[in-house]
Formats: sequence, structure tokens, C-alpha cells
Amino acid sequence: MKKSQNEKNVSVIDSKKTKRRKILLVTLITLFLLPILIFGISVGVFEAWASGVNLDKNILPTQTSLPTFYDSHGEKIDVQGDSYLAPEDIPTDLKNAFVALEDKRFYSHKGYDPVRIVGALVSNAKSKSAKEGASTITQQLVKNTHLTQEKTVKRKLKEIAIAKKLEKEYTKDEILAMYLSVIYFGNGAYGVKDAGKLYFSKDVGDLSLAECATLAGIVKNPKKYSPLSNPHDCKQRRNLVLSVMQKEGYLSENDYDNALGQPLNVNVSSENNDYLATYVKKAGAEACKKLGITQYQLNNSGYDIYTNLDTDLQKAIVKIGKDDYYRESDDVNRAIIVIDNLTHEIVASYSSVPYEIKAQAGSVLKPIAVFSPAIDQNLVMLSTPIVDEKVDYSGYSPRNFNDKYYGDTTIEEGIKKSMNSVALKTMSYVGLEKSVQYISNFGINLEYSDKNMALALGATANGVSPYEVAKAYSVFASGGNKFDDALIDFISKDSRKAFVRNDVSNYVIKRATADIMTYALCDTVNDGTARTLSTLPFQVAAKTGTAQRNDSSNSDAWCASFNQEYTVVVWHGSEIGMNEKGGGLPTKQCLAVWKEIADRYNLSQNFEYSDDVTVCYVDEYATKKNKTVMLASENTPIEYRKQYIFSKDSLPSSSFEFERINSFDFDIRLDGKTVEIVFDSEPIYEYHILKNQFGSEELVCVLNGNGDTVRFTDTLIFPSPCSYKVRCMIKNNQNVNLEVEKTVYPDYSDFYYD
Repeated sequence: MKKSQNEKNVSVIDSKKTKRRKILLVTLITLFLLPILIFGISVGVFEAWASGVNLDKNILPTQTSLPTFYDSHGEKIDVQGDSYLAPEDIPTDLKNAFVALEDKRFYSHKGYDPVRIVGALVSNAKSKSAKEGASTITQQLVKNTHLTQEKTVKRKLKEIAIAKKLEKEYTKDEILAMYLSVIYFGNGAYGVKDAGKLYFSKDVGDLSLAECATLAGIVKNPKKYSPLSNPHDCKQRRNLVLSVMQKEGYLSENDYDNALGQPLNVNVSSENNDYLATYVKKAGAEACKKLGITQYQLNNSGYDIYTNLDTDLQKAIVKIGKDDYYRESDDVNRAIIVIDNLTHEIVASYSSVPYEIKAQAGSVLKPIAVFSPAIDQNLVMLSTPIVDEKVDYSGYSPRNFNDKYYGDTTIEEGIKKSMNSVALKTMSYVGLEKSVQYISNFGINLEYSDKNMALALGATANGVSPYEVAKAYSVFASGGNKFDDALIDFISKDSRKAFVRNDVSNYVIKRATADIMTYALCDTVNDGTARTLSTLPFQVAAKTGTAQRNDSSNSDAWCASFNQEYTVVVWHGSEIGMNEKGGGLPTKQCLAVWKEIADRYNLSQNFEYSDDVTVCYVDEYATKKNKTVMLASENTPIEYRKQYIFSKDSLPSSSFEFERINSFDFDIRLDGKTVEIVFDSEPIYEYHILKNQFGSEELVCVLNGNGDTVRFTDTLIFPSPCSYKVRCMIKNNQNVNLEVEKTVYPDYSDFYYD
């Protein structure tokens, strides 16, 4: 029986529906299974790749194989420290603070946290950034001990792979202990043991709940949350940690409230800061940099590190550094650096604080930021005339010390007396771009925000370290070349050298510029802000500097000095303010260091300058008058001569002020019987006024110029024409003269009346 047309249509429709259902089912199964398949393949590929990623137990801080340090004579330096924290020594509050803040599923995951990874991916997708991280405590330990800080997918996968292996080898508490032993807490403190000593002068076991929360809060951003430089931000961060601990159930309401009300109680320790510790700590940091390893890899390396430490000099310098005679109060911190300019070695170092100092440089930066660049580019000479006066650069108008301004002066006087306006004017000649470039070449790091006129006076965002200042000043002593002034000579292990110092120098300024700056800074010692050092029986160049707080007290005071053999830099500073100035106690302390050096070594009596420079006499009168530097001639009187040093490539022209008189004129006025002669006098001239009436010339006046306007009057007796001649002569050479003659014609009516 044949189907009707309607039945055929229904059959076709059912067939199409069935086909669509099958296609949909296959599509759904594919969409469901494909991600699983891709995930499975990815996991398999990752696991296969991860099996080849190694966990290096030797660089984990589970045991200590500390490096051995030696001084410049090969003698072992008897100082060491162990940052490793045993699991059983972790206080409960410290453990809870870090777990609550850094990794709340620490005790349940297997090295990485999938929940946290997904959450970070979602958050980053929403914000269109990669701000959110997902690293567990285990991963952070791996990153700090095994990997670099680069942000790549490959490094992240490697981090996860090693973290998984780490979890199989060690317990959670062992991993947490290792993590707390390696993380950075700022101000040179690596590991919670160092941080506890640094910030609170306590062993880890003695830390309070509030102190544990403070340390946990620092780790995210050690600079921003430093209890030393940013106590307000640090306390807010600590309180956040406490609130997270309470939320996670680690704190009762009462414990939370009590800890929240605690002050920071920062108590910086110098317990381990003996006469060798400062140097060794800095040498350890240098070793890490040279070898490309972390502090913790170094602490487990067993390296032999041969330093350039002069142990005897170090002992003497630390004694001077600790002497209260050289500081105003207990609140003033100090640092001293000594560099051997001939070998380019840092031979001694002292600091009263156990972290790297960053301080405002004040005027010690002026030779580096302003005057060297200006001289190097032939923009100024030491004898260049300049006016010391109040200046304003777009609202920036700093004052001179004691509001004293010297008026007409020179670049050399500006350096010697540390005139702020002279530094600012010279900076305007150089330009900020060039200045920043020179400072960087000297080895001082700046921020972008430092590119402003305040840089001329040494103001920077992050400050500079005494090491940076010492290395920069050693450039002057090294003929304009910057060497990698080093604390380490070489590093070895098992009789094989892993690093050997290689003296490589970089051109910073011309040799002539270095000589000229040295000459000027010697004058600063002879008759400037560093004249305390003038009592030394040998020549030293120096510059002092002082930085001021907003409350007008001083925050930092410096004395940077050098001779041909050594560079000595002394810094004093206080976070609460002090009255010390660079030309005061720091310079006296610098003097004491130089005496110790002189007692041990033969020092040059005077600087030896290169053939690139020459000493010439400047005609100060001609220079001031013409507003440009002019050399003295044979006839320039001794009172107008001053000796300066010049680059042979940029000698100024000679003066002719005492060789010839270029021009002279006077005004003559007749008022009835009275004649008035008016002219501007010059200090180097003598003036003879001669009168001629009826053919007979007579000398009527002799005047010595003093720079003032001369007004000479004479009374006529007869109504006949009268000539007046003014003869202008150089005082010490009257053979050189210039005469100008003018005649007046009196009116007879002024002499005769009806």
C-alpha cells in the first residue's frame, strides 16, 4: 500500500530530526571530552617535561656550608653568621602570620594551589593585567633558591615542577623554615633571623605577635613597608596582617585587639656589627653579584673569598667610627669608607647600622653633578666670573647657607664656599640631561624623578650610599677613569678559582677635568668648608655637604676627601634631625682617619698633575670688567694676578688692559664761569687734568681712579676760550696713556655787567 504524501513528509522530517540529534550529541560529547583530552595531554606533557627539572638540595638552606673570608694578607677573617632557621624554632604566631597572609592552603596543597591559580587568572583577565600572582610558599622558596626573578611562562612552569618535587622530599614545616630563612626583609636583612635582629634586636623565639605580623607584612614590598623609612605604611600593613590572621581563625578577639594597639617598637640592632662585620657583609653581597648567585646559595657554597680588607686599618677605623667624640648624640649614625686609589680596592669600611645606607648627598654631589660636567664640556673654568645672588628656577629658589650672598665671584669660590646659586646657574649651563648622564657615568644611580634643578644641590629621590660617593670621588684621584673599586680580589673552591677581579676602567671625565677639580677641592681644604683637613702635613682635596630636613634641622652631613693614594668618605645622619654640618664633626672624623692612614703608609706630599693642564695667572681686573676669563700680561700688577689651573686645550685669551688704553672720554659743561668735567674712573688708571688758556698749559688736578664717577669743577677768570685736557694713564705704566682735549667758549656777558 502506497504511503500518502503527508506520511512521506512526516517521515522525512523525523529523519532530519534524528540526524540533527546525532550531530548535536556528537558535538556535545566532543566539546566535553576535548578539553579533558587536551588537559590530559597537557598534564602528560608537563609531567614528562617536569621529570627532567632538577631539585638541587645543595642550595637549600637546610644545612650551612658557609663561605670563608680572608683579608688582603690571606689571613682568615673570624666572622660568620647562619641565617638558617630550624623548623622547631618557628614561633606559632610567626608561622600563622605567614600562612594566613601568603598561602592559606599551605598545609593542604602539593606545592602549587590550583584554586589560587584559577582565581589569579580570572582576576588578571578582569583587570587586563598580570598583577595577581599565585605563588605558594613552596614556589616562593623555589624562586628564591633555584630561579631568577624573570616573569615568563617557562620559569613559572619550572617553579611548579621543582615545588612538587620539594613537597615530596620535605615536610611542610621544613619547607616553611627554609622559606623563612631565605626571603628578603629589606635593609640588607635576608631571612627572619636577621630581620628580627635588625628591626627588633630580638631572637626569633622572642618575637611578639605584633612583631611577627610586622615581619610578615614587610615581605610583599620591603621598601614600601620598611619600619625604618616608612613606619606609617609598615604599621598599616601589620594591622592588615593581624586582621587576616583573625579572619582565618588564628587569633582571638582579645589577642587581635591587644596586638592592634601595640606600637611598632623598632629597635635597630648593631649587635653583630663588630669591626669586621660591615666589610664582610658587603663583600658577601659583592660575591653574589660577581657569581650570579643568591645570598643563600653563597651561604651553602663553601667558597673561599679573598677580600681586599686591610685588617689593621679596619680596626683603627672602626674605633674612630664608634668614638662618641665625633658625633653630636647617640641618635647620629656614621659610616666610613676607605679606597686605595692605586689598586682600586676598598680596604676598610665601617657603618653604625647593619644595612646599606641611602642618604641625601647635599653639596658633595655638586662636583659630580654640576662642576665636573661644566668644566669637561668647556662651559666654565675655575676663574669664570659669576654672580652669587638669589635665583629662581620655575619656583625653585633655595637659599645660600645663612642667607649670605657674595655678589661678583668665580666658579672656584662657588665650589670652595658651597654657594647654592652658583651651582644652580652652572647646572643651567650644563642642562639636566647631560648632568644625569655624567652622574650615571660616575656610578650613582638616579630615578627619573631626580631630573630637576634640585639635583644641583644633591637632592635625590632615594639618596646615595657612602660606597657610591667614595667610588665617585676616587674618579678624580684616578685621572677621570672609574674603576670597579672592589672588596673582593678572587673567589675559589677546591683550589679552583670561580672569580678573579679584573681592573677595567671606564672614561668618565677628561684627565684635565679631573686635575682641575682636584685643584679646586684642594682650595676647599686650604680656605673653604673643609679647612679642618688643612692641618694635615700632606695635600688632600675634599668637599663637604649637608642636607636639611623640612623642620630646618639637618638630616645628613658628609666629608668626601682624597689624595693620590686614598679616598676617604665619612657620613653622619639622623632620622630625627641633628645640628651637625659637613664641615664640622664629619670632617674632624675624616681628619682622624687620614692620620691613621698616614701612620701606616708613606703618602705623597702634593698632587702631581698631568701634562694636560697648566697653571697660569689670570688678570682678575680684566676678567671682571669684560665678564670673560683673561690671562694676565707681563704688565698686570701683582694685586690683580691670581693663579688658576687650565686645560691646555682651552686656554683663555690674554688681557691687554695694562698694555693699552682702548678708549676714554669725558663730558664738559659750562655754566657761566663754572666749568664741570665728568667721567667714569677705572681703578687701574691715574688721571691728570690740564688747563690751557692763553697758550699756557698747566696741571690743575691729579686723580686716582677708584671706579666712581669723577666730577671736577673749575672757575674761569677771563672770558676767553679755554681748553681742558684729561690724560688717562695706567698707574704702574704711565708710558701708556690716552689724552682727550675739549674746549669751552665762555659768554662775555657772564663776566661784565652794566
